[in-house]
Amino acid sequence: MITLAEGDVPLFRGTFIFVIITGLLSFGLNIFIYVLYITSKQCRSRNTFFRTIVISDAFNGLSFLMAGLSRIQVLVLIDEGHQAPSVANSDCILRLFPIVLLIARLWPTLIFFIMGLESYLSVHYPLWFRDARIRKPPAIIFSGFFLLVALTIGYANAMFMSPYEPGFFTCDQNSTFGSNCGWWFDGFVIVANSIGLALTLRSMAVLATPTSETLFGHNTSKLQQQRRTNTSVCAIGVSNCIFLVLPCIAGDLMILSETRYSYRYLIQSFLSFKPLCNLAVMMMSQDKLSEILSSRMLKCLGRQKRKNCVGYTVTYVTSGPLAFNQAIIAATSPNASGDESDSPNAELETSTAQLTLNLQPTSED
Repeated sequence: MITLAEGDVPLFRGTFIFVIITGLLSFGLNIFIYVLYITSKQCRSRNTFFRTIVISDAFNGLSFLMAGLSRIQVLVLIDEGHQAPSVANSDCILRLFPIVLLIARLWPTLIFFIMGLESYLSVHYPLWFRDARIRKPPAIIFSGFFLLVALTIGYANAMFMSPYEPGFFTCDQNSTFGSNCGWWFDGFVIVANSIGLALTLRSMAVLATPTSETLFGHNTSKLQQQRRTNTSVCAIGVSNCIFLVLPCIAGDLMILSETRYSYRYLIQSFLSFKPLCNLAVMMMSQDKLSEILSSRMLKCLGRQKRKNCVGYTVTYVTSGPLAFNQAIIAATSPNASGDESDSPNAELETSTAQLTLNLQPTSED
């Protein structure tokens, strides 16, 4: 039995409600962003790793939602006696949410490590990396097999090595699959995220040097694209370190110092912020996704539809088909001479001449 101190039950209740709310928001918003990814032609064939991060964060939100709902039911049994039941590993592994929690913690860690390795290789070995690029579908399949191996090891350890090891009633990662597996899983999360962030920061430092253009054959557009990609990866790495690595380190230190379990669980509950933070990072770092989301929101409000239908229809009727097409081409193509007209009447005269030319009947010989 685990004796709870005074005030632990209200603290647990508030923490569980907080985890349920953040898990629900994370799951719903990440599913919405993933639908935008797969329905948009601009993002359908690119950003495979970012889409995988969105899926893993949706799993993360679902795991916290399931864990919060399951754990808050235990408080009904604890309210009277202030005694938390001691749960064995063999009982915890029969529940669903510890499995989802483990997947949600290890999967984004491995994906980010691959993204950091890709950023490092693309900068330090650009010619070799162009021919031996990390293929995204096999990398994602490899991450899936890695999760299966981790789950197999965890289940084998919980069933055969320490089946009756007493754990906490919350069935967290450090007690569900055994304390030894919990330490290894936390160590992998800390080391893999730290290495991925270090590789990304190193590649960003190289791209910031004046001689970075020579790495891409003085291709400025390729260099700018790589800088934007590395910035997005670095932002996700910082988010992982703040809301994934630091809570793991703090929780492990609290276990060693035998801190009250309610405080340890409160610190580790900040892991539920990571999916929301990653979502904000992607919205700020990926202009295409922000543009698509803004256009979808405008269409839902009806503004974009009215603007397109009314404005384009009036221009088409008044100017004619040919003048309308020429106006679109002139607006999208840069000025060849590089000079801009000083008088606003010049554009009016040009459009009037085009309209007059289009309205003149063609003479047949």
